[in-house]
Amino acid sequence: MGAIKFRLRWYSVPSLSLLLGTVGCCAAMPFTARSGLVWWVALGFALLVIWALTMHTGTVEVTPTAVRSPGKSFRPTVVPRERISAMHWTSKVITLRDSDHDLLLRIGSYGWAGSQVLAMAEELGVPLYNHRTKLGFGKDARIGKLMTRPPAN
Repeated sequence: MGAIKFRLRWYSVPSLSLLLGTVGCCAAMPFTARSGLVWWVALGFALLVIWALTMHTGTVEVTPTAVRSPGKSFRPTVVPRERISAMHWTSKVITLRDSDHDLLLRIGSYGWAGSQVLAMAEELGVPLYNHRTKLGFGKDARIGKLMTRPPAN
C-alpha cells in the first residue's frame, strides 16, 4: 500500500477565483495602454504563482505510517498515523485528533469537498465529525454529526 495524496480540486472555490483572476488579467492586456501592459502581465503572473502555492498547500499525503501536510509554513507537518483517532470538520479547519482529543494536525477546510474529507477519514480508518451544522451556532455545532457514506443499493 503506497501513499495517497488528497488535493484541492482545480475547480474548488479558491482555485477558480485565482484562475479566473489570471484569465481576466490576460484578457484585459490587449485593451490597455502599452505602459500598463507590464502591470497586467505582472499581476497575471502573481495570481498564477498564488494559485500554484494554494494548490501545493492544499495537499494532504496519507502514507501507511504517517500523514503529511505542508500547511502555511511550507514545511511538512508529519503526524504518525497510529496516533490519529478522529477527524473534526468545522467551517474553517479540518483537525486530526488523538484519543485524548489533543490537536495533532490542522488543515484549512476552505475548498475541500465533503466527499474528499470523507475519503480521507476512510483511508485513515477514523470517524469524521461534521461541526458545520447550523453554520456554527447552537449546541449542535459543539457536538458534531458523524459522517458516513450512504449504503449502496
